[in-house]
Formats: sequence, C-alpha cells, structure tokens
Amino acid sequence: MTERPKSLAQIIAKGHCSLREATKLIGVSYPTICKLRDANHLRTIKVGGIYKVTVDEIERFLTEGNYVAPPPTAPEGEGPTKELKTGIPAYLQNIDK
Repeated sequence: MTERPKSLAQIIAKGHCSLREATKLIGVSYPTICKLRDANHLRTIKVGGIYKVTVDEIERFLTEGNYVAPPPTAPEGEGPTKELKTGIPAYLQNIDK
C-alpha cells in the first residue's frame, strides 16, 4: 500500500489527490466538493472507484472558478436546444434550489 501524501509538495509531486485532500487545498467541505464534482464544476477522474483531482484542475479551479462545460449544439437541421434558447445549460438552471 502506498503512503498518503502529507504535504502540498508531496501532492504536487504525485500530480493528483483524493477528494478529501482536495477539500483542504480548496477550502471547502467534503459534501461541497462532491456537489461541485456532481455538477461538473470540478473535473475529476475516477480510478478504481475512487475520485481523484489533478493538481492542474485544482489550480484552474482556484484561479478561474467553476468549470462550466460548453452547451451542446443542436444537430444539423434541428431547432435550438433548451440550453441554446435560454443561454444557460439545463443542469445549471436549478443549481441553487
């Protein structure tokens, strides 16, 4: 079994960290980081059932804020999607409710 990183330098050298370690780096609670992950505001990688966050993603999140995926475009010849009509992706419309 590998040893868990104990410092920021070890996390940076490793290149990624667990969600629990990311909560300490970002300064949010575990339920909050799970909500950010589920709403696609924080990009994660699932490795063997465990979510990991890359150091680059933590830096991006801290400097740029929430990640918002670009809205999907309508297939050729079809009308605009709900996201394109409102300008707000459907998954973000009820984020605060």
